[in-house]
Amino acid sequence: MAVRTRPRLSQHVLVGVRRQGSRRLASRHQEDHGSGRARRGLIGVEPKVLDVRPYHERGEEPYQAIMDAVDSLAAGQSLLLINTFEPTPLYRVMDRKGFDHECTRVTDGEFHIRFAPRS
Repeated sequence: MAVRTRPRLSQHVLVGVRRQGSRRLASRHQEDHGSGRARRGLIGVEPKVLDVRPYHERGEEPYQAIMDAVDSLAAGQSLLLINTFEPTPLYRVMDRKGFDHECTRVTDGEFHIRFAPRS
């Protein structure tokens, strides 16, 4: 399967499929914040924003802060994670917790990942 690294604006593309055990993991990217499954949520409910870049700058692991943020979400609220890279291993964890994801590459060192609860 070909891997596309730079999707066109407003185009959802499958950029990577990896096998881990018997599960297929896939990530969806888009260049702008168009609509997607991870954009779902309650109308009027702002996403909780968590910028984990300072954790990486200090050499710390942000996993617990991310899980704490997930645990504090209101019903139907999404989490907008700001990171320096695409956190592919986190997708599996969040999938098990019932969240879809959508990743937007803002710049070379900034990714916005929206995790929204599945309905």
